[in-house]
Amino acid sequence: MSRDAMIESYTVTQIVKWYVRTPRRAKNGGELPSARLVSTTVAVDIDSPSQTDTTWVMQYEQFIDHDFTKTPEFQMVWPTLYMPLVRSAPIRRLDCTFGTSEQMNQLTHFLDNSNVYGFNDKTARELRTFKKGGMKVTPRNELDLLPADEESKVSCTLSKTVSGIDPPTDVKCFKTGDRPRVNEHPNLAVTYTIFLREHNADWRLNWPV
Repeated sequence: MSRDAMIESYTVTQIVKWYVRTPRRAKNGGELPSARLVSTTVAVDIDSPSQTDTTWVMQYEQFIDHDFTKTPEFQMVWPTLYMPLVRSAPIRRLDCTFGTSEQMNQLTHFLDNSNVYGFNDKTARELRTFKKGGMKVTPRNELDLLPADEESKVSCTLSKTVSGIDPPTDVKCFKTGDRPRVNEHPNLAVTYTIFLREHNADWRLNWPV
């Protein structure tokens, strides 16, 4: 099916939806440069190790970002001629005018550790013990790890091709108020673990057994 035939087969509503979800163009009507080109042009990669800042500065920034921004996704429906395309879920513009769509945010805009405790009642209840304010953990070798995400269908272990050993069968993805992003990489999971342990340490201090 040609592009013209595809558009003609769409209803007016579908054409409008296609238009407002098209990537923004330059003022002269041309295509904008790729985000990668902009970032590599503005932020030049220079090997200059900091004498004061560690990787934790970057990691804490990502942790904070996960506290107040999370955009749900949806699958766009296109003719079979095109590959599947996942886009950010849209929301109406603040001024209620017609134009390019704005992204939806599932989280609150407060720094309230919703990425640790959950941003809705269902998730918050799943993470709590309901015993004197404690949060659920996974005990392992006398250490408290993040609770396991028993519902996850994604593997959080390295394949044998990468690690050289058979992946363990008892390893689950972690579950926090920010599932599944907590499992993006080890440093991020460590950050969530620190906050979980600090919460439970305060809980034990204020609610002695």
